[in-house]
Amino acid sequence: MKLKKRFIQSGISPELKIKMKELESCNERYKIIIEQLDGAIFEYSVADGSILYSTNLSQIFGIEPENVCFPQSVLNRHLIHPDEIESFQQLFEKIRNGAVCAEGEFRLKNAQNAYLCYSIKITTIFDELNVPVRAVARICDITCQKQETQALIQKAQQDELTGLLNKAATQRFIENSLTGDTPCALYVIDVDHFKSINDNLGHMFGDTVLAEVGGILKRLFRSSDIIGRIGGDEFMVLLKNAGDPAMILDKAEALNQCLNQALCDQIGNYTISGSIGVAVYPRDGSTYSELFKKADIALYRAKRSGRNSCVVFGEERETETCSGVFSAFQPDAPPAPINMVPIPKHFHDNILVYVFNLLYQAKDISNAIQIILKMTGEHFHLSRVYMIGNPADDSFSNFNYAWCADGVSAQDDKLYHFICSDSNHFEERFVHGIFFCSDIVILNEPLQSVLRGRGVRSILQIAFLENEICSGCIGFEECKEDRLWTQEEIDVLSAISRMIGVFVRRAPTSLDSEATEKS
Repeated sequence: MKLKKRFIQSGISPELKIKMKELESCNERYKIIIEQLDGAIFEYSVADGSILYSTNLSQIFGIEPENVCFPQSVLNRHLIHPDEIESFQQLFEKIRNGAVCAEGEFRLKNAQNAYLCYSIKITTIFDELNVPVRAVARICDITCQKQETQALIQKAQQDELTGLLNKAATQRFIENSLTGDTPCALYVIDVDHFKSINDNLGHMFGDTVLAEVGGILKRLFRSSDIIGRIGGDEFMVLLKNAGDPAMILDKAEALNQCLNQALCDQIGNYTISGSIGVAVYPRDGSTYSELFKKADIALYRAKRSGRNSCVVFGEERETETCSGVFSAFQPDAPPAPINMVPIPKHFHDNILVYVFNLLYQAKDISNAIQIILKMTGEHFHLSRVYMIGNPADDSFSNFNYAWCADGVSAQDDKLYHFICSDSNHFEERFVHGIFFCSDIVILNEPLQSVLRGRGVRSILQIAFLENEICSGCIGFEECKEDRLWTQEEIDVLSAISRMIGVFVRRAPTSLDSEATEKS
């Protein structure tokens, strides 16, 4: 009774004291729990910007947070990564505007002055009028989680052998990059004769080659460009900000130079090279699939041009160069029908050897030339092949030979009369003995009109040169469609023409008399 009286006298009932002890015990437990968490807890007063925080918070950031003017006080300490200041401010703006909860991920500067990734989750406490008064927040370090997630994403996106992006990731990254009007160049790169490397040097060495190609691409292109392996020996690159056409070809030339020099000490008699097709955004397409299709077409053309070369889609009127880098595409011309003796198999196998032997052994060189013109025209699917002399050169001026595919007329008189009337300018159009044009609409008059009158769409002429004087030429014409004259075609047709020129000069008298009899 006396004890009870003492409690009453002190103003605290025994029941209240028990409750107070329980409350103290709960607070102690909560404190222990908070300190054992891998993050920190703080309470934010919406009304005056003050905060209460657990001791973990100061340990994480190495400073005692200011308990006034929150969240501006955090920004003043430069704890938030500059790129995320705005989103940090917006997070607490949501709470002040009455959001029940809010969360975000931010890079915050820790006690070691390094930016780590943290998540902040906030729950709002409202008064009886449903006005936000306080907010309880938990801040947690998620750096390891982020790194693990990023490693998994990277593994899912990466080609294991080369370290480049895999096919699916390459497509996704490129699709996300094709925005706006800034030109980009899509390269599709195929390693030439890779099957032969695998078959003769082994698949392990083939893997070494692919890894080396991947390394070359990473060194040649910028970190901002997108580089991936999209197939066995096929790679893809999106060159961003490719407004300079010269840069597109420069990159292709540099790539093949690096490929040619790669693994020289280990590869023996083999040389690594690549065929490259290029499409340009947005000119050739606005989507990944459109650009890939155009670049793949250009790649096919590069392979047909002799490999170790580059073709840029859709630039038909660009000048083809002898360096192996071309800028054009034209579908294959359909085969011309063979209307005479079938072409011998060894002509296809080794054209130049066959032509030389035929000229060397011919008793009737005029007939040999006619056979060679026919077989050359059929082999290369041409519309018309002819041999015509420069009227200013007496030794060649009197001969005229021609072969035409079925359905194509000779029309030799139009060209011959033009050359006769314009003989002073005959030599001017040849560069190093070669004149070619994939589309005659770019030619000047009157030559354009003469060729159009003959039904010509594309033309290649090889001059007979003697001491830099043009004695005549052999012409190759396509009348069905515009034709790209590939480097391989130019090289072979030049060699055939010059061999004929040598043999013609050896027997000019017989040729002149034969041509005169025919006329």
